[in-house]
Amino acid sequence: MSDRVLLVDDDPNLLASFQRRLRKQADLTTAESGAAGLEQIQTGGPFAVVVSDYCMPGMNGIEVIERIRSFSAEIPVIMITAVAG
Repeated sequence: MSDRVLLVDDDPNLLASFQRRLRKQADLTTAESGAAGLEQIQTGGPFAVVVSDYCMPGMNGIEVIERIRSFSAEIPVIMITAVAG
């Protein structure tokens, strides 16, 4: 199994923070939108896991998961959010 991780979030600061913390544990790829994340999966995969923000402009995390599932049911997806409430 690949140790590649795809991080999808519209906040470049959060992506940079994840990269700093996890770069020694995994091969990280980032995408700043749901559409960019899907493109990475289709052209740059395979990934062991996708970590996606829930609240993003254009395409939210639920839509990202639905689209991933339409072509790959095997990729685990972890949803994160900074939105409280």
